[in-house]
Amino acid sequence: MDDLLIVAARTDTGPSTPARTASVQLRVKFLITGVLFPISAFIVTASSPISISSLWQSGQLDAYVAMLMTWPGYGPFLPLVGCCMACLTLWLVRPASSRFLILRWCIYAGVALSFQFLVMTTIANGPFTYVFAALTAPVLALTVFAFNSILSRIGRFTIAHLLILTTIAALLIALIQWTGSGFESMELLLGLWFIGSAASPVLCLVTFIRASLYLRHERAASGGNLPSTLTPLGVGFLIAWIGSWWAAWVLATDIMMKEYAKLPTAAPNCYVTSAAAGGHRRLVASRPRHGDQILVNPQMQRLKFAEFAIATALPNTHASIRRCYDRIGPPLAHRCRSNIWFADATYVAFKPLEWAAIGLAKSMAISSKSIGALYSVDQRGGECED
Repeated sequence: MDDLLIVAARTDTGPSTPARTASVQLRVKFLITGVLFPISAFIVTASSPISISSLWQSGQLDAYVAMLMTWPGYGPFLPLVGCCMACLTLWLVRPASSRFLILRWCIYAGVALSFQFLVMTTIANGPFTYVFAALTAPVLALTVFAFNSILSRIGRFTIAHLLILTTIAALLIALIQWTGSGFESMELLLGLWFIGSAASPVLCLVTFIRASLYLRHERAASGGNLPSTLTPLGVGFLIAWIGSWWAAWVLATDIMMKEYAKLPTAAPNCYVTSAAAGGHRRLVASRPRHGDQILVNPQMQRLKFAEFAIATALPNTHASIRRCYDRIGPPLAHRCRSNIWFADATYVAFKPLEWAAIGLAKSMAISSKSIGALYSVDQRGGECED
């Protein structure tokens, strides 16, 4: 672990030996994008599954893939993913471990697995992961560079420094919770977490490709000291991995079909804010209504209150707004229902309107309990309406 904790103030002016390993700064970035971000993405999809009101049995490919991309659909792949991440982590912490044949094969296999999840993510969510990756990559690079520069001035990053940073972070979190004024800050942190998770398919693939290229360069420069991956042991591992991968697909497909059968057989009749409530629950704070599976969140209730207030005070203005909303609402809602990341983005986009609704409610002395009573179970078969 010392290789990651000790950061010297130096630059790579040229390899002293033919076999050049990745710099500490690059290995830290590999650890973040190849291990931490993917783990975060799995946690997001496990703790905030696609809701029953987000998809329906449309027969479209993206609906099936969405079932594979959420828990428990991706469960059969986790042992393979875990092996690839563990081997990547071991190599990043101890570069000399590249002499192990199975480690190199697992990192090469990580390219195939990360490509698989990138293709599935693209089918289910469109180009969002590429957009988030383009936003995340430069920010991450600058952050790691700045952190490395600070540590270079210190000269050595010890356990004491780690404890100090951890203590400071814990105190800041405790202060936010104690003051009760950090709700927006926590939402911002959650938003950043979701952006990193959304970017992980692209960044993870790039990480495993670059790590594989480093390993191949290392073996070519070793002069034959590192064994080839095509030895009998290496070929045996390749056959075993392909067999495990095929078995994982068979099991995952069976789980996917069972989960797909649980979806509604008709498209939900909801507009934008209702569909946006079908985003990741940890972000949008949605919950099923009492008595059915329609999702409701505070944003829906606050915006519905604002609509009632405008309809009462300015009926003509409300009618004009409603006509426009009725035209653009259905296609946007369809996009939200078919793309959970688009639902998250829509939820964030509606935040300014939600804050305005909160201010309006306070100026009118309307209690949050009264607003929270909106979107109760109706008598029209459980449908929702914006």
